[in-house]
Amino acid sequence: MKIAKTAAVLSGLILMAGLNAPAHADTAAPQGANQTQSLGACVWNHVSDTDKAAIAAIYHQASQDDIVKHLSDISAVVQARQDALGAAYKACDATPDVLTTWAAAVLADDMLLTGAATELKASRGIDSAALDKAWSDAPADSRRCAFAISGRALDSTLAACPDQKTSMGWFLTRFGLSATDQAHRKDAEQVFMYAYAKSQLILAQAMIGHFEGGPTMQSVLGADMPASQ
Repeated sequence: MKIAKTAAVLSGLILMAGLNAPAHADTAAPQGANQTQSLGACVWNHVSDTDKAAIAAIYHQASQDDIVKHLSDISAVVQARQDALGAAYKACDATPDVLTTWAAAVLADDMLLTGAATELKASRGIDSAALDKAWSDAPADSRRCAFAISGRALDSTLAACPDQKTSMGWFLTRFGLSATDQAHRKDAEQVFMYAYAKSQLILAQAMIGHFEGGPTMQSVLGADMPASQ
């Protein structure tokens, strides 16, 4: 299986996040996946160190300037490795007929989680454990907002977040950042990136899990389930 839609998922995730303008643990892995970790983590662990290094390098380069402006550069690096990345996905979930968009989201989101955590660790000492704790501690409306925005790439029936500035602003406040302070812009982008990628990864895993006979997305998300249009 080729991850041919990874660029589209990346584009949808980043642009819908509004990054170009100034919890819950991961769901259980689908039946065909390694049961000791999330599907996204399993797939990323099956990506070669060489490919990880290449992706990490372009993500870092893009983050130093404008991650949205250089989205095509990130996508190009990923697309050049789509056969190897598709094989990494199959190593964790060999179920046939899983939608390519879902599989692409699992790959892209774990890649973005890793990239955002790496950048924030270097700039502010914020590691992935702190980011995960923030996600778990976030108010339900903040998580619902992240799900609503990132989920549109996977489910177009999800309604828009009614107050993105307030709901998503909680994540910035958690780390002492401001959306209006230019000195915080790059770090704020990475915090938003982490929240959106985290939410979309959970959604994608829930959709795949349900497709493979698991619980519905509603039962997985509970009170965090965004409204439908």
